[in-house]
Amino acid sequence: MAFVGDQLAPELALPTENAPGLLGTQLISRLRKEFRVELALRQLLDTPTVADLGVAIVQLQADQADRDGLAQLLEELEDLSDESVERELADPEASDG
Repeated sequence: MAFVGDQLAPELALPTENAPGLLGTQLISRLRKEFRVELALRQLLDTPTVADLGVAIVQLQADQADRDGLAQLLEELEDLSDESVERELADPEASDG
């Protein structure tokens, strides 16, 4: 059975290269909006089931979180004064709480 209640079953097959392009494009648009990830049509075609697509989406979200976290750390580093950097380098354990 493809549907369980109002949810898709993980083993449900997704559109492939033989499926209409419009269906794939609509699905990607909805997934981008719902999960806030930049999913490419190729990624959809490379994930044959809903479960596989779920894994791909989680990986994209993790990558985005890593980039966001790194950007925040870099911003914090740029905001440090020279004196703060020198204190941290001299005694890195002093700021551990």
